[in-house]
Amino acid sequence: METFEQELKVPKKTVSVDLALMGHKVRRVELYLVPHGDGTSSRQELIDLLLQDREFLPAEDVEGGQRFLFNTRKVLWISLPSREAPPADREEEWLDRQHAACLDLEDGTMLVGQLLYSARADNARVLDHLNNSEEPYLRLRRDGAVVLVNKAYVARVYDQGKQRPQGAK
Repeated sequence: METFEQELKVPKKTVSVDLALMGHKVRRVELYLVPHGDGTSSRQELIDLLLQDREFLPAEDVEGGQRFLFNTRKVLWISLPSREAPPADREEEWLDRQHAACLDLEDGTMLVGQLLYSARADNARVLDHLNNSEEPYLRLRRDGAVVLVNKAYVARVYDQGKQRPQGAK
């Protein structure tokens, strides 16, 4: 039988992510997600966590075991490692648009991959997607994982069908 305190405890699951914060190196950290319980994916739960009205969230560095709070407004990008990510074909099946792109971030990082998004036929340009203020994170498939990129830190977007910018990875 559960105690009153146990009944009030919010169930959480731990998920490992690669986290890139403005001005810091990429770190593998553990975040604490509240499961939706409705079959929602870890990636969507991650987006929901970042979009909460809380400016700081707790995390734990996987390598050093150090716990810290990070400012969600300083997230450049975040990604579930490919081994922990849900199967991409099922996870992104509703995203009906793909576009090869190189994202040049404010800190000089260049991310190359497939932009994934959903749009009506009359609003399907990459430009329209980038200007959609309802979605602050871009989904970029690269190296078997989907990276959530904070649009606030995207300086330029290059069409990968064109000549590749110098220094792109």
